[in-house]
Amino acid sequence: MVGVPERPPSDKLHAQLRNWSEGFRYEVDFWRDWFATKGLSWPEDYAQRFDPGLPLEQTLVELAQTSSRPSVRILDVGSGPASNVGKTMPGADVLLRACDPLAQQYAGLSDEFGAYPPVRTEFAVVEELSAFFEPSTFDIAHCRNALDHSFDPLRGIVEMLKIVRVGGHVVLRHHPNEAERESYAGFHQYNFEIRNGRFVIWSREETLEPANLMPIATEFRCEDTGDVLVIIRKKG
Repeated sequence: MVGVPERPPSDKLHAQLRNWSEGFRYEVDFWRDWFATKGLSWPEDYAQRFDPGLPLEQTLVELAQTSSRPSVRILDVGSGPASNVGKTMPGADVLLRACDPLAQQYAGLSDEFGAYPPVRTEFAVVEELSAFFEPSTFDIAHCRNALDHSFDPLRGIVEMLKIVRVGGHVVLRHHPNEAERESYAGFHQYNFEIRNGRFVIWSREETLEPANLMPIATEFRCEDTGDVLVIIRKKG
């Protein structure tokens, strides 16, 4: 019987947490440089993240339009110091929240550089997301280039499904095989890939196919857009 993914044995969990914690300083230093230079090599990204009128990205607009609701509730998971998914769309109010396990550090950087995003990043960890947000609260849970930084991405997917409503969606957009390219440095411990039309998570220790491991009825759609785009509809 397929059930909720079991928590890993303690020795495996310790190794996962050790790898994750070793990436902590690397990540904070990156974002400090990002604040200091207003975007490093990506000044447009910096400007967009602080733009309160930024249009919602098209993939999310299309998913939101499948519902007749007057508003769309979105949680940007692993958003960094400022969400870049967009805050406005025609015909509906966008109710955006953002969360990240480094929220406290990002708040300190905002104070240090006097740069405050339109949507404040809240503290939450993806592996226990339903401890921070009510179940079936959101229409869309979005995660870009962040779930592969977590210490248990499969459990993170299940938690994102818990906090979206039935008929809602989890949207994952990640660079392919990032851990391999980064030589498993810092937070980069998992690779995301589409193989034969199927979404696969793999590392040095294991290979997982999430569509076969969900305890919740789901429908997976995968697209190779240069990035790995996975859209998961919660059916029940």
